[in-house]
Amino acid sequence: MSGGFFASAKGAVTTKTEVTVASDGLTLEMGGWLPEATVAVETWGAPGRPAVLVCHALTGDAHIAHHQPGDRPGWWEWLVGPGRPLDPNRVYIVATNVLGGSAGTTGPARTSPTAAFPAITVGDMVQVERLVLDRLGIGRLALVIGGSLGGMRALEWAGAFPNRVGTVAGIGVSSGLSARALGHNHVQLAALEWGLAHGPEAARAALGWARMTAMLTYRSADHLEARFGRATGPAGDFRVASYLEHQAEKLVDRFHPSSYHRLAEAMGRWQLDVRRLVGATAAVRLLGLERDGLFPPEDVHDTARRMAAAGVDVQYQELANAVGHDAFLMPGAGRLDAWVAAVVDEAVGERTPAADAVPGAPWS
Repeated sequence: MSGGFFASAKGAVTTKTEVTVASDGLTLEMGGWLPEATVAVETWGAPGRPAVLVCHALTGDAHIAHHQPGDRPGWWEWLVGPGRPLDPNRVYIVATNVLGGSAGTTGPARTSPTAAFPAITVGDMVQVERLVLDRLGIGRLALVIGGSLGGMRALEWAGAFPNRVGTVAGIGVSSGLSARALGHNHVQLAALEWGLAHGPEAARAALGWARMTAMLTYRSADHLEARFGRATGPAGDFRVASYLEHQAEKLVDRFHPSSYHRLAEAMGRWQLDVRRLVGATAAVRLLGLERDGLFPPEDVHDTARRMAAAGVDVQYQELANAVGHDAFLMPGAGRLDAWVAAVVDEAVGERTPAADAVPGAPWS
């Protein structure tokens, strides 16, 4: 599907489509195999402009912004559009739903009920993204950008295909989950494994439990205290509990439990060896999120330091906010728009990074 929102602006166009890759089969890093991969792809702008790949987080999708009047808003709506940091009149924006996802790409939701979906890795996800870009005729990316799992994929691009990307920008991501984060991840996986073993309704319930656990790492203690405290609702239930239940119900209605399981597994396994980046030409821009309970900013900063020690062109900044990890998905949580605008400007060659970027300085 094409046309719509940007179609009349300087030749910019938008599209939603599916792209099938690896028609001869896809061998996965964990030893599994898929006969092919069909990928949900959305684009904004015109081919031929500097290409930007936007990578979504764990439960996201390719829909970062609307395409036409009446279309639902995307998860980065406030960053995409004419005059915004990701301007389709300047750059060609591509977003895919990740391999194993629940929004149109090959994954458990598109697999025969009698066939278990194989284990996947972040490397597999990036390999499929590369194949999609090949099909779209994009040889080189000016920028790969994403937060959380999307940030993992951005950094994996720098290690796996350094000659195909100019800049990678990771938001709320370090070189791997910490022991605490792995513990939270294990609780979610254990719930899902129990649920998936006990039928569809149990799997849905387990997905809700996993989501509630994850939300406690996505929102900071300060944010939850200020918003809910010990307030109760009419039935006497704590409002924070009602909020978590609501978040669980929303996800269960749109996401496949096995997708969540496979993607969360992949997040836990992923670890970037910064030595893979030695000699790479890609610049790395990392943004830590103040009060982040999943990827604490000190971990992100430490990753940047180790990259710098290995000779990588890396810069670290920190986004002042009260929300925590989810700040990169909330327009009012901090000045993410300013940081993304600066990264895009640098990636397309319109700004010198040293002019206003101080490693380790907050961006507020």
